[in-house]
Amino acid sequence: MNDHFDVLIVGAGSAGCVLAARLSENPNLRVGLLEAGSPATDPDIAIPQQWPLLAGRDYDWGYRTTPQAGTAGRSHDWPRGRIIGGSSCLHAMAHVRGSPEDFQAWSDATGSARWSYAGLLPAFRRLESFSGGSSEHHGADGPLPVWLPDAELSPLVRAYMAAAMASGIAWLGDHNAGRLVGVAPNSLTIRAGRRVTVADAYLDGVRARTNLTVVSEALVHRLMLSGTSATGVIAEISGKATTLEAGVTILCAGAIASPLLLMRSGIGPAESLERAGVQCITNHPGVGENLHDHLLTAGNVYRAKKPVPLSRLQHSESLTYLHSDDLTRADGAPDVVLGCVAAPTVTECFARPAMGSAYTILSGVTHPTSRGRITLTGPAVMTHHHPVGTCQMGRLAGSVVDADLKLHGCERLFVVDASVIPAITSGPIHAAVIAIAETFAADFASLHY
Repeated sequence: MNDHFDVLIVGAGSAGCVLAARLSENPNLRVGLLEAGSPATDPDIAIPQQWPLLAGRDYDWGYRTTPQAGTAGRSHDWPRGRIIGGSSCLHAMAHVRGSPEDFQAWSDATGSARWSYAGLLPAFRRLESFSGGSSEHHGADGPLPVWLPDAELSPLVRAYMAAAMASGIAWLGDHNAGRLVGVAPNSLTIRAGRRVTVADAYLDGVRARTNLTVVSEALVHRLMLSGTSATGVIAEISGKATTLEAGVTILCAGAIASPLLLMRSGIGPAESLERAGVQCITNHPGVGENLHDHLLTAGNVYRAKKPVPLSRLQHSESLTYLHSDDLTRADGAPDVVLGCVAAPTVTECFARPAMGSAYTILSGVTHPTSRGRITLTGPAVMTHHHPVGTCQMGRLAGSVVDADLKLHGCERLFVVDASVIPAITSGPIHAAVIAIAETFAADFASLHY
């Protein structure tokens, strides 16, 4: 294995796989991709209906929040993928870009139209192979299948969508066609009945490139710094301490691990680092701040009068985004979401009814106002598996990276993952994370670092 790379990517999750594939298209760049976990071998990962059972297995980091006053003092599981493909191996496969209005906060924070919806649309189109073909909203030639099901939908979910429309909620049909408010089945990253992870889509076909090195079981301890420049990482690879040098280092470890890696390297809030016994090299108060996530209820579980057919998809087949003060309004960014799950979904506080005997109506807040932080002693927030914001992009005090996703005050170091999102999108963040990575990759050759 090389010990020097032109580009070293830390984390083979969704963003990391995209960058490894796109940047290694340039044969003159030696690209390294480090992942703390191993390649995916669990056959359940590929079965869409199995996703609720994957958390807690040996490829889940198994994070857990501290007790939350706002949820009756409960602690909450926070699954994150420790595996090549990252959390795209664990998530529910719904592909929702968000409302176009969501991205105005990104553009405002950075002063760059690159992060507006119009600026990101080429990346959203470039990443997908949409089942409905190419259009002004969709791409048909990208690596990731985005499938909008029809005949496969549960009869229960069809009844749910019909009931929503009978209540005056507009038919949308597609969450990714220019607006988000209304009724639609979920678009899914599924092909031929099997989950497609970002590693499947982006990485599998390029692993043979001679300028790309993918290293699994590589736990990065800290960054190497020379003055104000990042020069590589110190990692443990298959149990052996290793130093890897890099011209450019890109953190793609996610909203939890990326800020923790910065802090372990002495970059973060000085007072917090000192309490943890870490020498502060660069006082960066924004690192680990602005943590937020979608809050979902486990919902109302209804016992059915007749058997509920098992989902042919991934149980959660339809999300309906709404304005809570006007169900008939179809424009703008929603503030709540309802979801129909063709299965019983409960928290740890309740006994789960048997599969086929009940279904669930979920509800959630799309734009939470609560903010938390990541520190070297553990997160202090409530989450529902869409953490963002801990290395937020922007140009004002408190931001961590600039509009190019370069760390403020540090050369040759970038962060490209969910942590840079300054304000969460209305829906699941996975589509937006891939678009961030695609946009960064497209601009990489022109960046000054």
